[in-house]
Amino acid sequence: PDEVYAAAAAARLDTLAPRPDAGGWTDPFSVPSGWRTGGVRAPLLFPLRVAGVEPVTQSAPAVATVTPIRVTVELDGVTHHFHRDGDWLGRDGDTWHVQDHDPVEASLSGAGRAGADTLAAPMPGTVTVVKVAVGDEVEAGQSLLVVEAMKMEHVISAPHAGTVTELDVTAGATVAMDQILAVVAPLAEGQDPS
Repeated sequence: PDEVYAAAAAARLDTLAPRPDAGGWTDPFSVPSGWRTGGVRAPLLFPLRVAGVEPVTQSAPAVATVTPIRVTVELDGVTHHFHRDGDWLGRDGDTWHVQDHDPVEASLSGAGRAGADTLAAPMPGTVTVVKVAVGDEVEAGQSLLVVEAMKMEHVISAPHAGTVTELDVTAGATVAMDQILAVVAPLAEGQDPS
């Protein structure tokens, strides 16, 4: 959700904010405000990503309160409260690991291909089960792979009905977070999964 990225951007901006010295003075040129000599204020944008979701570039919201354990942001007149632990944000039982996105690194590693058809590893681990092969037709929600990480099994399921067009891992393979595991191309309009 947009408010998750806004909260993450507010937290990033807070970490950049200078802290006053013992005398209470802050160098105005160290404040990340986007100010430029003789120019229009530069936007403060943060490239962010959540595993398995397209990266976004987000600015910090105008209204935000950030503490070491909480972030509160206001978007479109609605206030959103999050618990914070480093790069992790949580609310109402949901959690998001919002990380900085480096487009150059992503293009070199292949992680920049993440999209609706792409299945990526949710965290570093080992592929323990591969249930499909390239060319197999799958149904939405069908279990395709299992990645074991931190003694937990993460089932990787098909995001929609379609055909497995890429399968980049085998059982026993060690994978990195956001590493592409498989790609499922959607079925053509009107085609039945069978």
